[in-house]
Amino acid sequence: MLRRDPRDGQVTQLRRVVDYNAWATLRLIRFCRALDPEQRKLTAAGTLGSIERTLTHLVSSEQFYLRDLTGMDPPTWIESRIASLDELADRATESAARWLTYLESAPDPEESFVTTWRGNAKNVVRWGTFAQAIAHGVEHRTHVCTVLGANGIEPPDVSVGAYEDEVAG
Repeated sequence: MLRRDPRDGQVTQLRRVVDYNAWATLRLIRFCRALDPEQRKLTAAGTLGSIERTLTHLVSSEQFYLRDLTGMDPPTWIESRIASLDELADRATESAARWLTYLESAPDPEESFVTTWRGNAKNVVRWGTFAQAIAHGVEHRTHVCTVLGANGIEPPDVSVGAYEDEVAG
């Protein structure tokens, strides 16, 4: 009888989380491409800022989380404060592939390392940085959906349930 390594299931679960995260970000970017330029500048109270600024922040932050976890710069950094949606889609797609490569390297989740946070050195653990990257994505996708809804635009469904429906169907 073939024994299954329980770590395989753990890696599969983490891959699904990474896949969902990338899917949700790219789905939101694709939706926002259909908005006119003025709609992309919309804001709402309690959010980070405009749709385009929030999406740029979300995708560029993922580049930094991955750099911290892998020690490698991305192939292309987001250079501007507000990047085009095409640029964001390209960088988000790159990051999705880098997340999978990172997971396949089987890093020790308890390993600590030093990163820079707001100009100061900070000791962190891998699992914490990974969890922060996922939570950060959810937070800012929610901000964009809040801006859309507050301005009378029905946002796309970027929930885990919508992802499950799409990948199952």
